[in-house]
Amino acid sequence: MKVNSVVSLVFLSMCLMSLPAVALPSVAPFPLELKRFPEKEGIELQKLFPMLVRGSDAAVPDAAKMSVALAELKRKDCDREDACLSQLATLAGTLYAVHVVVDLTTDMRVIAVGRVVRYDGVAMGGVQTVEVPKGARAVGDVGREVVKELLQKKLAVGGLSATRPVDVTPLVVVPKVQDPLSPMVPPIVVADPDEGRRALGRRLIFGGAGLTVLGLACAGAGAAFGFGADLKGGSARTNEAAQQLATGKLLTTVGFAGAGIGVFAALVGATLRGTADEAPVIAVSPVVGGGLIQLGGEF
Repeated sequence: MKVNSVVSLVFLSMCLMSLPAVALPSVAPFPLELKRFPEKEGIELQKLFPMLVRGSDAAVPDAAKMSVALAELKRKDCDREDACLSQLATLAGTLYAVHVVVDLTTDMRVIAVGRVVRYDGVAMGGVQTVEVPKGARAVGDVGREVVKELLQKKLAVGGLSATRPVDVTPLVVVPKVQDPLSPMVPPIVVADPDEGRRALGRRLIFGGAGLTVLGLACAGAGAAFGFGADLKGGSARTNEAAQQLATGKLLTTVGFAGAGIGVFAALVGATLRGTADEAPVIAVSPVVGGGLIQLGGEF
């Protein structure tokens, strides 16, 4: 029975040792600042501050490393400047730096105000505050309480990322510059000023052809009216036959006139359509440093 217990303990220890270590966010604590706080309790709280940060599930540099980083920092404006805290994090080799100030108000309330800044100057959540009445408790105990609550709940130091953010460099596409001696690219914009002439020519051709057909039909109808009048009236035409003959002549005249106009319009349209292809074409092509205008055609 004892052997089995020993084996179980050994197996459990091996399993625990094989588990990967949980990475903690590294935080450099700027020395705790105090306002109107009793000197004795304040000194004790300042000594405990790095341990309170470490107790909030964060990795804190050792005292020697922090002393060197603070000596190289050479600035005391971390209470208001994020650049100061980001510089401290860089010097201490951490991802973040934290600044906390504790104040004892005249109405005996302990207030802790703090903020966390990343090494690249990004503020993590902004300024946070915790306020607790002192009551009958010792001021040192209340001070530890407010600092602990500020670090663990308000600033959530343990919940910060333990890895550096991935720097994504935007892809910059550099346009390829064409060699001035290389062949010119084909035109990309073509201006066709004779499109209107060709369209007008097509309309005149089809319209003239239609008018010619209609005129010939009208002339044919007039001729038929006149032929009928000749058959009715003979040599001695009646009034009805004379009126029919006049109508036939009118239709014939209008028909031939319309056919002539149609033929003329079709000829004009054919001329416009045929000569439009000989008009110049303007092509705009991109070249290095600007554009090129090409002229082509017959003049």
